[in-house]
Amino acid sequence: MSKHAPSSPAARGPADPEAAAAPAGRHRVTAPGISTALHRFGPFEPPDGCGSLLALHGFTGSGTDFGPLAAAGAASGLPWFAPDLPGHGACRVDDVERGYSFEAVDALIGKALGRLPPGPRRLLGYSMGGRLALHFAVNQPGEVDRLYLIGASPGIETARHREDRHANDLLLAERIERDGIAWFAPHWEHRPIIRTQDSIRASWLGPMKARRRRLDPPALAHSLRGLGTGVMPSLWDRLPALTVPTTLFVGEHDTKFLDIAREMCRRCPALALAVIPRAGHCAHLENPKAFVEAFAKRLGPSQPSAS
Repeated sequence: MSKHAPSSPAARGPADPEAAAAPAGRHRVTAPGISTALHRFGPFEPPDGCGSLLALHGFTGSGTDFGPLAAAGAASGLPWFAPDLPGHGACRVDDVERGYSFEAVDALIGKALGRLPPGPRRLLGYSMGGRLALHFAVNQPGEVDRLYLIGASPGIETARHREDRHANDLLLAERIERDGIAWFAPHWEHRPIIRTQDSIRASWLGPMKARRRRLDPPALAHSLRGLGTGVMPSLWDRLPALTVPTTLFVGEHDTKFLDIAREMCRRCPALALAVIPRAGHCAHLENPKAFVEAFAKRLGPSQPSAS
C-alpha cells in the first residue's frame, strides 16, 4: 500500500450516524442530449492514489441522497461523486429520444468518471442506479476498478416478462403525467419494497421525500419509459464475462433481490455477496453503520495493480 494511502473507514470507525453532509461542491457534466449536476462529497484534496467513487442513485432519487454517507468518504479520505440521473434532480435532457437511453447514460457515466481524481475508479449503484452501473461495466470493460451494486439486478431474463414489465411501466408513466407527483409520491412510498425506507433516520428521510416531491412528472415518466427494467436488455448471459471485482450488497429483508443476488453469484462465482442485517431494499441508508463497515472491507487497493 502506498505510504500516502489512507486508513480504512473501519480502522477509523464507521460513519457518524448524525452526519448528513451537504455536497462539498457541484459541477456540470454533459453527454449527448444530457447536462447534469455532479455532486461531490468528501475531501477536496484526497491522499495521492486514494482514488474516488462515483455513485448512482435509484428511481425517484438524487445524487444528494448519498450525503449521509459522506462521513464514510471523509473517514477514509475517499471522495464520493454522484450525478443526478435523467429525469431526476438538476439533470436536463435536451434530446428526449436520445437522452433517456442506456447508451446516453453509459456516455454520461464515462464523462463523470473522467472528472474523478487520479487513482482507482470505483462505481456504485443503488437499485435503478445499480442496473445502470452494471450495464456500463459490462459494456465498457476496464473503465472501473471496483463495482458495487446495492439491491440491483441484471434485468429481466425472458422477453415475455420484459414485455409485461414494460407495459406496466408505460401505464405507470402515463398516470404520473396525468395525476402528478402529489399522487405518485405517496403511491410509491407505500409499495412494500420502498416502505422499509421508513426506518431511515428522519433527518435523512425527510429531505429525500422533499426532493421526491419536487420531481417533474414528465421527466420522471420519460425516465421510466427509457430506463425502466422493462426496456433494459437482459445482462444475465453476460455476467460470466464480468471481470471487475464486484460486490452485491443486499438488505437481509429485501428477499426478492437477495434471491436475485444469490442467483447472480451462482452464475458468476467471481461476484461477492454482502448481506446487510436489519435492512431492506435501501440497505445503505437503512443500516448505514453495517453498510459502511461492509463497504470498507471491499475498497480494494489504494492504487491500481500493475498490469
